Amino acid sequence: MLRRRTALIVAAALALPAAIVGVAWSVQESREVAAGEVAAAELQDARASVVRLVDEGHAARADLGERIAEARDVTRAGRTAERGVMQALQEALSTAESHRRAEAPRVPPADAGPAALADARSAARDWTGELTWMSGELARNIAAAEKSQQEFRQAQEARRERERQQAARAGREPASRHEPAPPGTLPEARDALRQAVTDLPPLVEDAGFTIDWAEQAGVPGDLVSRLRARLGEAQEALADGEAVAGSGELGVVAGAARRLDAAFAALEEASWRARDAGADGTNGRLSRAELCLASHSPEGLRQYLRCDAAEAWRRLGAEFEQEFGVPLYAEYGYRAYDLQLWAMAVYGAGQAAEPGTSNHGWGEAVDLQDDAGWGFGGEYHEWLRAHAPAYGWDNPPWARQGNGREEPWHWEYGTS
Repeated sequence: MLRRRTALIVAAALALPAAIVGVAWSVQESREVAAGEVAAAELQDARASVVRLVDEGHAARADLGERIAEARDVTRAGRTAERGVMQALQEALSTAESHRRAEAPRVPPADAGPAALADARSAARDWTGELTWMSGELARNIAAAEKSQQEFRQAQEARRERERQQAARAGREPASRHEPAPPGTLPEARDALRQAVTDLPPLVEDAGFTIDWAEQAGVPGDLVSRLRARLGEAQEALADGEAVAGSGELGVVAGAARRLDAAFAALEEASWRARDAGADGTNGRLSRAELCLASHSPEGLRQYLRCDAAEAWRRLGAEFEQEFGVPLYAEYGYRAYDLQLWAMAVYGAGQAAEPGTSNHGWGEAVDLQDDAGWGFGGEYHEWLRAHAPAYGWDNPPWARQGNGREEPWHWEYGTS
């Protein structure tokens, strides 16, 4: 009996380690299963995070598309007080279109590992962030351009009102920009200075393009140097004018306005001398001997056209002014090659003709203002549509409302 009990005890003792081992293996197995479930859940969460970021990116891309459409409308809406503002908008628009075309990150498959999911999450986060940032950047440029466009329209309306008042006091037609009425009072001098400070910057910007073109076109160095000197003088006059704008002395304010007027005329003349030296009879490279003065821009820049077109434009302008009591300004007439380069830089290929192909480069087209009354349905536009064809001028079919590329400001000679 004792021997049998001893045997059972020995057998139980021998079986105990195996049982303990079995229990240990069972516990380990349970832990591994639990860890595997946790890891799978974490991978699912990581993949869901990638999906969420990609969805946010698609929403940001849609928002950027709306900003792009808005920016395109603004670039077609007209000039700004500062041309650099429009150029900045065009550059932002080009960058935004590139961002919008970028391929969206792919969501990894369900069995993707941690490394693949981490890479996908990083790519999705960067893509979404760039789209969101670009949308905000474009919105800021749109706001700046719209503000500058409004300032430009207000400045031109103020100019027209001053011209009407000056003409009424003098009992004559309004003077051109190169024949400013001498200010007799401090408020008049301040108005003249304010207008001169507004008018000169576009010509300064043009001159930069003219210098670059002239150097590449082989224009004689003395003419390029003279143009550079006139540009420096204009920039100095502009800085001085801005510095004394708040002065209470009539002589100081009037003197600054006169200096700006003189700098304007000198810079414009130097630009034309450089263009004349590089003229070869091709598009945008016509000399002033081949052109005739047709009008002035609202800022006072001389606008030239082919001589028969210029004569017709002047006669049309006389009838227009008799009807409405305001001049028929031409924002742009003949567009020299250097200014075609400027237009491409500012407006881009979708809005500006390839340099050397614009009908402005033959002196056969004008661009008008885009203030109230000049757009489709406006009284000035409708009057011109009815009367301009009698003088050989018309808003061409491709530029009319409903024909795709709508440009109420663009008029061509010889198309009617």
